[in-house]
Amino acid sequence: MKLYAILGMILILSAVSVASAAIEKTAAGPYEVSFDLNTTENHTIEALGPAETNMSTSYTVMIDFGGKSTLGIYISESKDPEDATLACLKDTLQARSENNPKASVEIGTIDGKGAVIGFGLPLYDEQLKPLKDESSFEYIYWLDGTKCECGPVWVGKTQVRVVGPWISEWDDAIARSLLKSLKISKMP
Repeated sequence: MKLYAILGMILILSAVSVASAAIEKTAAGPYEVSFDLNTTENHTIEALGPAETNMSTSYTVMIDFGGKSTLGIYISESKDPEDATLACLKDTLQARSENNPKASVEIGTIDGKGAVIGFGLPLYDEQLKPLKDESSFEYIYWLDGTKCECGPVWVGKTQVRVVGPWISEWDDAIARSLLKSLKISKMP
């Protein structure tokens, strides 16, 4: 009888853990954003935008863990093509991380698209001064990046930038789950 009770509890716990870590979807303007944070931590998702300038239209998805941590997914549609060459973006992120020996910046993929992936980058305050002993993760990729016929560069109009804190093992787990599961597509 005890064996059946234990097996029943294991089944219930397994079902709860599977149900609590699931793919989440939200709309950010014309984009569907989905991801699996692989956490049971309570959080809220808020889509903001559009924010328009003469040069671009931006949409934002904020994920807030009750003040413990907040990360943002920023989608920016430029009116004109921009340089989407990953090597240039990598150099820019590496330059920001020179003072942190734990920092890493590499070219990888997000949802099958080339991306620059950085960990251990500085976090800044409102005056754009680096915060001591705090760092972030940042991912940058283009939804529509293509090789330009004009030379050895890539161009794109729709950039995705994901930024969040990278201070604890918990932050690292959230960042890596997002990296593996993030999918953004333009809705018809």
